[in-house]
Amino acid sequence: MTYGGRVWGDPCPGCGYSWATTYEDALELIAGAASRYGELIRGREEKAMVKPDADTWSPSGYVWHLSDWFRIQGQRIYALASDPLYRWLHLRLDPAHLGEIFKYDELPPTGGLWALQKAADLFVEAAKGADRSLVFDIGEGDSWTVGELVVWVGHEVIHHDKDIRAGLGLRALPFSERRSW
Repeated sequence: MTYGGRVWGDPCPGCGYSWATTYEDALELIAGAASRYGELIRGREEKAMVKPDADTWSPSGYVWHLSDWFRIQGQRIYALASDPLYRWLHLRLDPAHLGEIFKYDELPPTGGLWALQKAADLFVEAAKGADRSLVFDIGEGDSWTVGELVVWVGHEVIHHDKDIRAGLGLRALPFSERRSW
């Protein structure tokens, strides 16, 4: 069973994502995230900067979060695959800390969507250039393959689609419909 399935259950109870999603399908989700989120946000830019409640980011905040997360994980994949000196370091970084540091919720979505597309391109390039069976230790006695990391990042796209839709007051789509971008 994949890491995501072990930790959250299969499918993800929050968004319906199936951890059996293929590597190729996950890369397609990642590559298309900025375009899809842009369709949701277009014409709703001001609303996208409003936090729906204190415990979540605004829709724009989720876009900025994923732009950083794609870039960070893409850099890690590239380094793992291309540099024999690189060792996976557990960052002990809560993504919420990045949101606080960079004030995701105060940033307009237009720049975030641009950054998300650039980060997605880097992530996909790094993943396609890596051996998906490459194993790395993620700390606490657990390990992942590059393929598992890609599928996990694909989950982030689907999960935050749900969050963005909720923040914009849009109907959530079942996983089967969100998967067919």
